[in-house]
Amino acid sequence: MADQGGIVAAVSTVKDTLPRLEQYVARNLAGGVDHLFVLLDADQPEVAEGFAAHPHVTCIRTDDAWWQGGRPPELNHRQRINANAIRHLLGELGWASWLFHVDGDEVVRVDRDRLAAVPPSVPAVRLEVREAVSRLRWERPPTWFKRPLEKPELRRLVRRGVIEKPTNGAFLHGHADGKSGVRPGTDTWLTLHDPVGADGGAVDTAADPSFLVLHFESYSGEEFARKWTALAQAGPDTRLRPIRQRTMDAVQGLLARGLPPEALEQELLALYERTIADDLDLLRRLGVVDEIDADRGTHEPAAPSADQRAALDAALDRLRETPKDGFRPPANRPVETPGAAAPTAAPRPRRRS
Repeated sequence: MADQGGIVAAVSTVKDTLPRLEQYVARNLAGGVDHLFVLLDADQPEVAEGFAAHPHVTCIRTDDAWWQGGRPPELNHRQRINANAIRHLLGELGWASWLFHVDGDEVVRVDRDRLAAVPPSVPAVRLEVREAVSRLRWERPPTWFKRPLEKPELRRLVRRGVIEKPTNGAFLHGHADGKSGVRPGTDTWLTLHDPVGADGGAVDTAADPSFLVLHFESYSGEEFARKWTALAQAGPDTRLRPIRQRTMDAVQGLLARGLPPEALEQELLALYERTIADDLDLLRRLGVVDEIDADRGTHEPAAPSADQRAALDAALDRLRETPKDGFRPPANRPVETPGAAAPTAAPRPRRRS
């Protein structure tokens, strides 16, 4: 059941198949989430229909009516705006205690008692990332995850030839920053990773060893090909690390060649083998991976009441008719200086453990 802290929600902007999204929903519900807001980044009526009667899911089609003529071309901007639109909605309704912003390949894993114990004065929490070990093929869903390492561990990996530089950016194929959740009723905004205040500045965040996000980042050759092809076709992304930008450039170069499907798959898998694949046996011997089964969480999610659901539906009707640019987080708004066009950068949050 949900703890005394109230309903915990998560929001994601996704483009994926119904079976994969059903797995994502089930894992997050088992890991500590009560309700998921699934915002479809493409026209997928079969997904909307598949979740229409789900008691723990609100599926939203982000079509032209949703964007009110102002759909940002950048995926990460759409993600931020969608997350804060839902944050605003939940703040208005008042029945959710936390809202986490995650991707469709991520799973929130939190101890609900520890989450309920976060002081009311702290408006945000940090989820530390655990990234799935990547192999060409898995016989079953991966249960081994890499964690961010300290410098001595990273230097040891360099000496063993696992990575080229002693940085978590070299060890983790996805982000090393983790994800965050905020109290919807506060003026604390969600970004891709760090919460920010109304002025775009850092806010206090609580951290705990039990607050995790499991990241199924390119965990297999097939998943690498699927994900990076989708990313390359989703519009410009302004926040890729140099190593990920190189991967993006390589994938876009392959797509531009107009290869037949079989040849494209072979080239993508070759790129995967060169740049992504991990040596699980070596990582286990070095003690830098943890075993976690995302499909065996024990949380029993609570659903909104009938009255809460009716209020949610009415609030969503109003939200659909609202221009979405007002939900762009402060750290993502243009700098208000003559001639400036780049967004401001979000500072790192102040953390509590």
